[in-house]
Amino acid sequence: MGTTKAIALLSQDKIAESFKIVSEQLDKFEQISMNITITDDETLAVAENNASQVKTMLTRVEAARVELKDPYYQTGLLVDQIAKGIKGRLEAFKQRFSLSITGWKSVQEAAEKSKLDAKKKELETIEADKTAEADKIVRLTRTVYARLYGGSYILGNGEEKISSGAYTGEDCDKLTMALHKSFPTADSFVYFPDRRETLYIEATKAIRTHKMSLIDLASDTPGVKNAAMKRIQENKLNAGLIVTKTNDVLSKKIAQETKKEVRAGEADVKEAAKGTRKILKFRVLNEEVVTREYLSVDSGKIREWMEGQNADIKQQLMQGNQPIPGVQFYVEETYVAR
Repeated sequence: MGTTKAIALLSQDKIAESFKIVSEQLDKFEQISMNITITDDETLAVAENNASQVKTMLTRVEAARVELKDPYYQTGLLVDQIAKGIKGRLEAFKQRFSLSITGWKSVQEAAEKSKLDAKKKELETIEADKTAEADKIVRLTRTVYARLYGGSYILGNGEEKISSGAYTGEDCDKLTMALHKSFPTADSFVYFPDRRETLYIEATKAIRTHKMSLIDLASDTPGVKNAAMKRIQENKLNAGLIVTKTNDVLSKKIAQETKKEVRAGEADVKEAAKGTRKILKFRVLNEEVVTREYLSVDSGKIREWMEGQNADIKQQLMQGNQPIPGVQFYVEETYVAR
């Protein structure tokens, strides 16, 4: 869309010629904007592409208007008139595209939010199941070490038991047999089967090590006996740390997995609304009830105040409140063409 720097007097035809490239495409975009129906990503892309082209043309028309009008004020009035007519139509097309695109994206965003809400409810159930299974693993860990070194432990029914520990090799053998016989099977662990396997192996190893220490503890050699006693005390202390660490690791793992799922859903919601933004606006409903500080009504003053209180007003709207009597503030979602 080119223009000539030095024109004595610009005629209407000459001005119209400067906008010819855009003007020739007005009917095309009018038809597209009136008939566009977004049903999928492909038609969404078509709408976004046309909205972008309309935005580009608006920029071109404005640039041409400024260039033509600059040296000739009177001629500029005519330029404004022509440009206004063209821009008016372009703005209408832009609005149609925006309504179509925003409408589609709003539906998609709502659908993704609904999916996310359902996902969060599902995750609450899964998280509860994971926590129950993690508690089971921690309880089993505590039980094994309590029966091996002495201490309290909780049964599956919530009953608390106290064990004096394994003092003889025979006690260790009985504990090993009990472990083989009553330890939960792998298929009873849905979320942490590897933890079950690890616990079983470590428990078996700990019993075997403790049995060897008990043999050394009965030795007549002071050095061997003292080393065994020290080893048993250290292993007992480590057992308590293992129980605490197991609980912490599983709790953290559950929280991270849940957070990851929620973030993925939030990303889908954000992607569905990509290209739109929520803009705070207002309209005067009843001038008679508007407070005196905003009388005229001074829309500029209200807008200035609104821009400074944007976040607070949005918060009040979410609570169902309107900060200025007689003025309706609302959030309008519009598509931002690129």
